[in-house]
Amino acid sequence: MLSVTKTIRHGSLFDIHQVIISNFNDHIACGFSNKIMGVVSAKYVAPLKVELHFNDGIIKTVDVGAFIRKHPHPQYNSYLNENKFKKFKIEFGNIVWGKNWDLIFPIDKLYAGVCC
Repeated sequence: MLSVTKTIRHGSLFDIHQVIISNFNDHIACGFSNKIMGVVSAKYVAPLKVELHFNDGIIKTVDVGAFIRKHPHPQYNSYLNENKFKKFKIEFGNIVWGKNWDLIFPIDKLYAGVCC
């Protein structure tokens, strides 16, 4: 768990806000709260498609296979194999494939229901 202390000036007064950030579901204080968008879980739902559950309750199904087929690359092509594709994991609020994040997408695109 990370603790952050932020001093914010309000007119001539200074307020100290202490924020505890434990994961991507928490808020960041900077005079106001912003929610950090993140994937909290994912499941394989169809050939090369995943259902993503975001921290605000939104659920999107994303066709990752369409991206791989449109952008052939030796690093991506191996994920056309469904057994390898199913080995995704959630790290730092995003879905990733491979030990070194061989395949990862911008979170705002995933939230929109697309890869890129």
